[in-house]
Amino acid sequence: MTTPQAAPRPLAMKLLHSLLRSKSLQATAALGASGLALACGNLILARVLPEDEFARFGLIFSIVMIGISIGPIGADVVLARRKFVPDAKLHNQVLITSALTAAVLAVGSGVAYPLRPALLICLFVSIVAGGVKTVAVAHYRSHERFGFALLLTTSTNVSVLVASILTLLLHGSSAIYPAAAMSLTFCLTAMLGWRAVAKPLPGAPAIAGYAWGEGWSAVSFSGAGNILIGLDRLVIPQLLGLAQVATFGVLATIAGSPFQMLQLGVGYTLLPALRNAASPERRRHLFFHEALVVGAVCLVASIAAWVMTPFILAWFLPGRYHIGWPLLLAAISVGILKVMASLVATTINALGSPSELVRLSVIGWISIGVALLGAVAGAPWGLTGVVYGVGLGWAFRAVVISLLAIPHLRSASINREGK
Repeated sequence: MTTPQAAPRPLAMKLLHSLLRSKSLQATAALGASGLALACGNLILARVLPEDEFARFGLIFSIVMIGISIGPIGADVVLARRKFVPDAKLHNQVLITSALTAAVLAVGSGVAYPLRPALLICLFVSIVAGGVKTVAVAHYRSHERFGFALLLTTSTNVSVLVASILTLLLHGSSAIYPAAAMSLTFCLTAMLGWRAVAKPLPGAPAIAGYAWGEGWSAVSFSGAGNILIGLDRLVIPQLLGLAQVATFGVLATIAGSPFQMLQLGVGYTLLPALRNAASPERRRHLFFHEALVVGAVCLVASIAAWVMTPFILAWFLPGRYHIGWPLLLAAISVGILKVMASLVATTINALGSPSELVRLSVIGWISIGVALLGAVAGAPWGLTGVVYGVGLGWAFRAVVISLLAIPHLRSASINREGK
């Protein structure tokens, strides 16, 4: 008598099991929770602040994110690619380079945008502290210990929600409230992160530093990516005026947040997982598994953004901001492009050599050029044209990097040049 075999699981159950096992999706869930806090905070600020003040805070936030990506001069990218023990010398190096970066961006922002000195001070402090915090984040990411790394990463978004509630309770009408709260949170989490990595994790061998050339290549690539992320807000004041920055901020908060969190989640977990994979078969399995998961979640996020955006605008911001279906479709389309570009870029960042990071850097800066040209060309069609124009840069980035990633998924070994 034969033992009856268990019935095969339905396809839907297999897909659900695959989703639940995805580290990218787990990280996205954590980032999504903080993204929800950021979205709620931004919606509250959009409701209580005048349009110009809400636009100013959006500019500050975007510039701070760019500064944090540049400030460590590639230390976070290089050190996330391999296990390390951060020492005082490394922290001091990141502190100095982040301060120099913050000073340049604060001066440039004061010249290019109508930002008051108090806001520029908040910008400077946030970039310096955020740059130092990335050392601890990279340390824990390199060991695939994402809990504390995610806690440090998501603290910024939570601070915006807290600041928005304070602004509401105090009847504030200035961007200085959320900007100051963000600066304070960065300082606290930077100190917490510095202390947390003082005791090395077991099995974390010290490294003999890294070449400045490798760092510059890494920061050039990651910096280009973050500039491209914030490019909409940076060019809209020059092309369409400050008020349109506020409208874009609402659009990005409601329709763009799911894609931004997924974009961050993919890069957060897939990089160390690919780097530590023992075989090319395992790397291919990881990549295509994550691609399937990402595609499914993008579909859900697109439907949710399409359905929920008009409802949230009518309920929470009645008469304040108008977002028609062409603009909403543009935000969703470009959001999907951003996620796809992040997926393939993470593959090169994990498996490529330092020299290949240089190629990624060149692609990143060309993508910015394409996006700028697209934004200028699309400006006559208003905010919708600018969003689609910047999306051309993301499309270029995704396609070209995909062509570079294919050989790495086929190769028998990881290119460890420079290690």
